Amino acid sequence: MAKEHDDIKEQLGNFAAQYAPSTIVNAKVVSVDENEATVVVTLVSGLEIDDVRIRSVIKAGNKAILIPKEGTNILIGQIEGEHDYVVIAVEDIEKILYEFGTVKMQVDDGGFLLKKGAENMQKLLKDILDAIIAERHLTKNGPTIKLAPTSELRFTNLKTRVANLFKNA
Repeated sequence: MAKEHDDIKEQLGNFAAQYAPSTIVNAKVVSVDENEATVVVTLVSGLEIDDVRIRSVIKAGNKAILIPKEGTNILIGQIEGEHDYVVIAVEDIEKILYEFGTVKMQVDDGGFLLKKGAENMQKLLKDILDAIIAERHLTKNGPTIKLAPTSELRFTNLKTRVANLFKNA
């Protein structure tokens, strides 16, 4: 009898989904699968829903997504006519991720990551500051001199600030 009951429930759900508006509900994030761009959530009723999409379209390649923190509240919406759900709003964000071709931008509490191919902003700024620190200048008398110790310290401090702002690639 339970099997028949479940079949009737599923068929009624399919019928209602064709004519009823999509549903938006509160949910709590149980776990995040960043590779699949999905989350597992629980509803207030205790029902657990697997594979809730973080982005509406399932495909590899370019993406712009907000990754929620585990244990936080989100809003999910049912995709019309399907048994699939998508994250609509996030209470607390773990990470923001943009990927377009070879360009990647990621922001989280560890800092910023800006990358294009093998080049990244942190390494570029570090290399520029290292080049300035290593620069030698000609004097009127001919020999070369390094930066004054106070100038070298300023550039070294800048390198530390850059390292704190950006993530390692």
